[in-house]
Amino acid sequence: MQLRAWWLSLQERTTPAHSPRQAGSSAGDNDYGQLGNNSTIDSSIPVDVTGLSSGVAAISAGQGQTCALTTVGGVKCWGGINGSLIPIDIPGLASGVVSINTSAAYDNHTCVLTTIGGVKCSSGIGTYGATLVDQPGLPSDVTAITVGKRHACSLTSAGGVKCWGLDDPIAEIFDPTGVLSSTPVNVPGLSSGVTAISAGYDSTFALTTAGGVKAWENNGLSIVDIAGLTSGVAAI
Repeated sequence: MQLRAWWLSLQERTTPAHSPRQAGSSAGDNDYGQLGNNSTIDSSIPVDVTGLSSGVAAISAGQGQTCALTTVGGVKCWGGINGSLIPIDIPGLASGVVSINTSAAYDNHTCVLTTIGGVKCSSGIGTYGATLVDQPGLPSDVTAITVGKRHACSLTSAGGVKCWGLDDPIAEIFDPTGVLSSTPVNVPGLSSGVTAISAGYDSTFALTTAGGVKAWENNGLSIVDIAGLTSGVAAI
């Protein structure tokens, strides 16, 4: 897989791409070096990412950082997450990773899911740094992760959802007490029956086994069904 990026003036974000050759290229805003081409100059056309001409399995880009999952299960990141203008290895993650997810905001928060169902994240939501550590308070059977502006959620093999977020009014963790938590809490009503999760800038969505979509935001104390999407949805 090859990675390229270009500058999107309206969305102000980096857009990565890959080719059948497993090489990397990217394009877009490059203020923090998130294009990975050893530069901070924006590009309106795709540019090759330094050192990623092959061996890339997946990519995840935020507004100020980008990470790549290699075909051997390793993680390389660049941009605001570590201040590097080119991809560098994340310590302790040379193998054993199955998916990566980075914040869509400038918080540069990144989480990865390991082959044994564990989750490793930046030391805290809203923090910078290239070292990812075990996320406490999660079961060992996590099957998916998603990261929003200042919150993150996990999905278990039983279809349950746990979320956590920064102590901030717009951190989208759901806690029945209405109090934000830096450690994962169960999302009320979603202890099972969820097949996929997706976090946006200030909201979170869950796809149920019935094909419906539920959503919550701003640490609200209720989860709502999305009108017109109570069944028949295959993916979010």
